[in-house]
Formats: sequence, structure tokens, C-alpha cells
Amino acid sequence: MSFYNVTNLSIRAYSEHPEIYHFAEWLVDDYLSTKKRVRGRQQYILTARKLIASIWLREGDLFKFTTKADYFTPKFRKQVWMTSKVLKLFNHLKAIEPCHISLVKKGVSSKMSFNGEGLNTVYCRTTIFKDKLRNVELADILPNPELEPIELKDDNKKLLSIPQEEREQYWFIRSEEVINNHFSFLRNSKLTYPNGKRVSPVEYFYQRKFKNDFASGGRWYSDFTRWSKQKRLNISFDKDKALSIDISQLHPTLIMRLYRQKDVEPIGMLRGDLKDAYHMPKYDHFPRVVHKKLVNTLFNSKNEDAALRSIMTAHLDINEDGEYVCNTYKGKQKRKGDKLFKDNKKGAKEYLEYFKWIHPYYSKAICSGIGIKLQKMDSHLVTNLIDVSTQVGIPVLPVHDEFVFPMRRLNDIQELLKRVFQITFKELGEIGSLGCKIAYPDGKENDIALNLQN
Repeated sequence: MSFYNVTNLSIRAYSEHPEIYHFAEWLVDDYLSTKKRVRGRQQYILTARKLIASIWLREGDLFKFTTKADYFTPKFRKQVWMTSKVLKLFNHLKAIEPCHISLVKKGVSSKMSFNGEGLNTVYCRTTIFKDKLRNVELADILPNPELEPIELKDDNKKLLSIPQEEREQYWFIRSEEVINNHFSFLRNSKLTYPNGKRVSPVEYFYQRKFKNDFASGGRWYSDFTRWSKQKRLNISFDKDKALSIDISQLHPTLIMRLYRQKDVEPIGMLRGDLKDAYHMPKYDHFPRVVHKKLVNTLFNSKNEDAALRSIMTAHLDINEDGEYVCNTYKGKQKRKGDKLFKDNKKGAKEYLEYFKWIHPYYSKAICSGIGIKLQKMDSHLVTNLIDVSTQVGIPVLPVHDEFVFPMRRLNDIQELLKRVFQITFKELGEIGSLGCKIAYPDGKENDIALNLQN
């Protein structure tokens, strides 16, 4: 049995539901009964409610979890919730009788991950665990209150503390306010699944995430951003079906504006009628998702060698909804799907050279590392759009350069996106038009262009 697709348990949830509270009290009191000195009972109960709610929220019974003590110390923790209390209560929950959490497969070293065997220990929540929470609904599960709207990590994904002087900056205060107002507004927007059940607020709790400093990055992330497009478009806003508007090739569009002061790439006579930056006629056998991944890798990489080392690892896979997914890998990460360049670096080099030949107007941006700047630019756009949409009463769920919203607000969202793009990017936002794609729940898509010159 393969456990590769089993994901790690993340303590992102919390609940005030009575059944979760009683379960937490029982777990904590049983744990503390084994100790000579009892201190911090209420804090333990709060932690237990987070742990229990997070296990309940999982779609399946299986999950991975590490119990390596070092990872739950301030020096090595990568998540704010990785505390000693979480580890102690989890260990007690799996040891207590009757069995609430059962061991399925013992973990092995991550150094073996290249052959697929490296993983954290796999556990399974039992029927006994679920029977204690029969009346809990998705809407009863809230985000972990310890999670902050703005998160800073280092290159090793270790959580960094945010200096107080940064917290007092205008941009920081405004970002927190926009995120918190957006979350409160979404909670009142009656987001539901096709079966009528409410979407848990945990799914649409957003954070702006930065790496090392606040000079770049800052994109909006939530559990919702990891949903498949099909799943995203199957939700409803107070019985109003969802649509999405996706800015077509946002980063290439910004590059054209930054380097060429144009909205689209000029078409050369020898290169034919190129559709956009992701059109690679020689590689038409690859799905478009491959070119989006690889072309953006060219922009993001700081030099050619880094770009080639990344591209040569590209694999094409299909997710659980039947959608193509292209991934690149580092080190000994387990590869999934079909390898795109069988001849490794040679094939990656040919792809890069072909892109430079057929898309010469992007030459200055290739392997320049501009991707970090572009992410900061698009994060500003998202922050501004969410700020305005919340103020005018349009619920919007961002997924990077895509925005999910109620169908009846289609005309409003088009005008809002146009104006926010102009305001955010000033002169660059008033060049030509902005290509977008409207996606519908039935899979249909329409290409539109928003005129930015008025």
C-alpha cells in the first residue's frame, strides 16, 4: 500500500463546539492525572481543542505526523503550532485506551525519499475518535487563533519572529486589517459545498507569506488556494454559483509592461501567430500547464544553471480531479508522474534556447530572478482588490492571479479588477488591455479583454 498521497497533519483548526470541548477536557485530565504537578490546565485544554479539531477536519482517516521532539522546540519548529504541549497531548492520545489514534506505518528517514519510502509515521483516526464528535459540523471548525495573518520564514521554512518595528509599519497594519476584514466578511457570505454544507472557515483563512524579509513575496495563501479548480468552482455564495476570473499570464504581462511598455508581445513574421508567452509550438505535445510552470521557472531563476537544474526535473502528473499538474523537484524529493526531459539537462537546455528564440521580447527577464519582484507586485494587486471588494460587498476568494466570486457579480468584478489594476500599477496599469479568462462551473471558459485606457 502506498502512503505517498497521505498528507501531514497540520494543527490549523480550533473549535468551541461542546463535543470537542468535552473531548479536550477528558484528554487533558487523563494526561495530567499521570503527573505529580498540575500546571496550565486551561492552556492544555486550548491546545487539545486545536489538536482534536484538526484531526476531525481531515477528509480521510489517514494522516502523517512526526513525533521527533526537536521539531517541537523554538529552535527547530517550522510552524507556530509545533509546541511541546501539542506533542505531549498527541502522544497521550495515541497511547490512551480505548484506541483513538492507531499506528498504520512507522516512519523512516527522509533521506530515503527518492525511492518513495521516506515519510513521517502514518496514523489513522479510529471510529472511537469519530464517535465522540458525531454532531460536529464543518462550520463549527475555526482557524487556529495562534495563526497570524502575516507569516515570515527563512530558506529552511523555519518560522521567524517579526520585529515590532515592522509590525508598526503602515503596510503591515493595513495588510492585517485587510485580511481580518476579508475573513470576517467571508464568514457571513454563506459559502457552501454542492451538498449544502457550509465550508469550514479554516479553508478560507488567508495569510500573506514572506521569506527572509518583507522586500519581496507576500502572496496570499489559504487551504482554498490548494483546492483543484473544479472543486473551487463547485462552491456557492448564499446559493449563488461561483465563477472565476483569471488574469491571463499575469507575470509575462507585467514583464512586457516593465521592459517594453507594451501590453502584449509583438509577433514576429518568422515566429507565426503566437497566442501568448506560454505558447511553444515545438512542444505542443505538452499541456499548457507545463509551459506555465517552466516559463515562469525561467523568469524566477537567478541564472541559467539554476533554471536548467530545475527544468530537467519536471514531471507531468494527473491529480485526483483528472487535471494535469506539472512539478519540479529539489534533491531527493519523490518524483511523481512522467519525466518530461528524458535526456535531462540537454533537453532542458533545448527548451530554454527555443523559448529565447521564439519569444525574444522576454530575453532581458529570462534567468534574471525577476519572479520575486513579480510576486510582490501581484501580491499588492491582490491586497488592493480584496480591500476594495470587501468594502463594496463582493465576496472574493483569491488564488494568486485568479479570483472566485458569485456569478451575479460578474460585471462588477470585471470593472473592479480593471480599476484596481490601474490604481495598483499606475502608468503601467494604463497600457492597452488586460487579458482575462472567465471560468464556469460546467467547465466552459470565455476569454475577455479589459480596456485599461479609459
